[in-house]
Amino acid sequence: MNSAPPDRLPLEPWRQRLITAGLALAASLAAIACVQVLVWPRRPEAPRPLAAIPGWSPIGERPGRSDATTSLSATLRFRPTDPAFAGVELSLTTLAQTSDEGIEVAALTADQPTLSLGGRRLLRLDAKDQRPGPGVPSPLPKGPGGRRLHQVALGQLQGQTALQTCLTARGYGITRNATQILLFSSATTLQQRWQYLLRSWPPEPHTCLLASLKGDVPPATLLTAWQRLRPVLQATLPKRS
Repeated sequence: MNSAPPDRLPLEPWRQRLITAGLALAASLAAIACVQVLVWPRRPEAPRPLAAIPGWSPIGERPGRSDATTSLSATLRFRPTDPAFAGVELSLTTLAQTSDEGIEVAALTADQPTLSLGGRRLLRLDAKDQRPGPGVPSPLPKGPGGRRLHQVALGQLQGQTALQTCLTARGYGITRNATQILLFSSATTLQQRWQYLLRSWPPEPHTCLLASLKGDVPPATLLTAWQRLRPVLQATLPKRS
C-alpha cells in the first residue's frame, strides 16, 4: 500500500519575509515606471544629422525644436560640389516622436516654414531604379498590394521647386502609413511586436532622416540628385531591432 507523500516543509519565516519584500519591491518599481512614462514621459531627442556628406559642402544650419512627444534636430544645409546640380540646396533634419504611429512629415514640419512643403504631390519611385545601398537590407519592405515603398513628395519650399522624403534604415517615405510600415516591417508576429515595443524602457522614440532638396531647377534634376544621394545617407542610418 502506497503511503501519501510527505507534506512540504514550510519556509522559514525570514525567507518568507524576504520573498514578500522582493515581490513588493518589484511591484513598486513597475508601478513607478508606468507612472513615469504616463505622467512624466521621456522627451524625445532627435539626433543631429551627418555633418559631412560626400559631394556636398555645408553652408549653415537652423535650430531645431522639441516638445513632449516630438523633436526636430537642427537642420543642416548643404550645396552640391557637382556642377550638374548647381542651384540645388540640401537640408537634413532628424525627426523623432514617441508615438508608435508612423511619422507624418507634414504634421511634424507644419510649424517650420523652411521645411513645410507646399503643394505636395506624392510620387512612388520604381523599385528597379532604386537599388539598396551598402548595409541596407534587401529587398526593401513592401506596402499594401506588395508594392515597394520608395515614396517621395514634390512641391515647393519657400517658392522653389522641392523634393522631400524621410529615410529609415529599411527604406523611405513621407506619409504616416508609409513610415509605419517601414518602422514595423520587421515585427510580423504578436511576440515580435511585444519584443519591438519592449526593447528598452522607456521605449526609444521612432526616428527618420528628413531630406529636403530645393532649387530653381526642374523636378527631374532633384530626382536625379536624390537617386545619387540616397544610398550614401541610408547606409549610415542605425538598424532597428
